[in-house]
Amino acid sequence: MRILILVHQFYPEYTGGTEKVTLGLAKLAQRAGHFVRILTCVNGEMEDNWKHGSSPSLWDTAVAGIPVTGIKHKDISEIGDYSLEFNEPLVDEIGTLLAIENFDVCHVMHSMRMTSAIQAVQNHGLPYVMSLTDFFLPCYRINLITQSGNLCSGADGGYECGRSCLVPEWEKDTLVRRYQIAHKIVHEAQYIVCPSEFVATQYRQEFLGVKFKVIPHGIDLSAFRFDLHKSHSGGLVFGFLGSMNSVKGIDVLISAFREVTHPDTELHLYGGFFGDIEFKTKLTKLASGDERIKFFDAVSHDKVFDVLQTFDVICIPSVVPETFSLVLHEATAARIPALVSSLGAPKDYVEANNSGLVIAAGDKVAWSKALIKVVSEPECLDDWRENLPLPLRTEEEAFFYQGVYEKSIS
Repeated sequence: MRILILVHQFYPEYTGGTEKVTLGLAKLAQRAGHFVRILTCVNGEMEDNWKHGSSPSLWDTAVAGIPVTGIKHKDISEIGDYSLEFNEPLVDEIGTLLAIENFDVCHVMHSMRMTSAIQAVQNHGLPYVMSLTDFFLPCYRINLITQSGNLCSGADGGYECGRSCLVPEWEKDTLVRRYQIAHKIVHEAQYIVCPSEFVATQYRQEFLGVKFKVIPHGIDLSAFRFDLHKSHSGGLVFGFLGSMNSVKGIDVLISAFREVTHPDTELHLYGGFFGDIEFKTKLTKLASGDERIKFFDAVSHDKVFDVLQTFDVICIPSVVPETFSLVLHEATAARIPALVSSLGAPKDYVEANNSGLVIAAGDKVAWSKALIKVVSEPECLDDWRENLPLPLRTEEEAFFYQGVYEKSIS
């Protein structure tokens, strides 16, 4: 097969969960003998490794042996980070690429910034599969949280967006049109895959009559060196690993940890701020004076397991619903139990497996009590660890997707 994968951002500029899953699937498809090209958007300056591609707006490079075509951010819609409008000249250029490369199927890993590419795929009659890694299609805010900070009850065809989330950049009619475009994108896909039942449930409420298939993201277990005899001894390390932004609830975690008076505990925070200097300053001030709280840079893919093995428990204090949490499943593979917020798929996962604690999202007092419980009763870690399941492997995820591709083509 000749496979085109669309994703809103990619390595080396971004190294988040969606990018990691995309690279893993692309490498395994390539290893299985298929041709794979990734089409993405480059938000910053292009480095010297980018060369002119098949048309003026398209640039080419390679990442880990995978051909990658990039579109400069300035060449998409001015509000492409949030809207679903497309750029007609860019649609034509991408259409030329499709004609030259003669793809069999397209996999839309994320539709943000990629609507021109999706329009080109639709114009070309190329069958496409979608992965829904967040709620960008029905929610321009991405996370189902309204402008006032409450959980959204549904887009209502875009009308509720105009009632609850209207900001100067938008008009009510524009938000309704955005939903209509999302509706078309969803309904013309051959298959739509969700990483968790939580995501599938939310999308079923938004797009009635559409079938959503659940395939969890796989974990690259080849990079993991298991320590099946890991048990609590000495000081406790609470860990966070992910992007350092406000929706991750890191400020809540730091404030809660400071209420833990036991000296033989540490909080290790790993992740990049991606230019958010204001939030970095806020977290630094919150942690000031407490030497037990330590900040570390973002972690490369091949070092994730090494970092996880230094944790006794991983903390996922997100204040918006998480659709999957790749790091939670990586921690599961590393036999690390979790403390998670009461929103989204991590809550369902931890509750189903009894492999940690679910804590009220954004509640500093509740998080403090949970941290103190672990410090006071460290034997609970061994109990939770016994309940951790083995997550799906990347190879299994790729196998399932290959079946979806083949059915889409036929």
